[in-house]
Amino acid sequence: MRVITNRTKGYLFSLLATIAFANVYIFSKAALNEVSMAQFWFYWFATALFFNFIFNWRNGAFKLIKTIQKEDIRRFMFLGVLEIVTSLTFFFSIKMIHDPAVTSFMGNMF
Repeated sequence: MRVITNRTKGYLFSLLATIAFANVYIFSKAALNEVSMAQFWFYWFATALFFNFIFNWRNGAFKLIKTIQKEDIRRFMFLGVLEIVTSLTFFFSIKMIHDPAVTSFMGNMF
């Protein structure tokens, strides 16, 4: 039996992430042409919440919530707000710019 090295796994994960992220551009542009921005965001964040809940439930990560310090909660809330703002502006740009490749290019500049 052949063991896959961490380096190979890293390449496979980055390839998978690239394919998945490219699909976000393509399919979100198509979806935003069909539904309103508010409706899209509802489905986007509801899907993320559902999958995060399932993932954390299976890992038993909810037990760790009790161990979080108060100052860490503030940091997590701040990071959560930043993530929401980033996602909202990302999809606004996909909706506003005719070619999603421009958004992709500018997003890769960071």
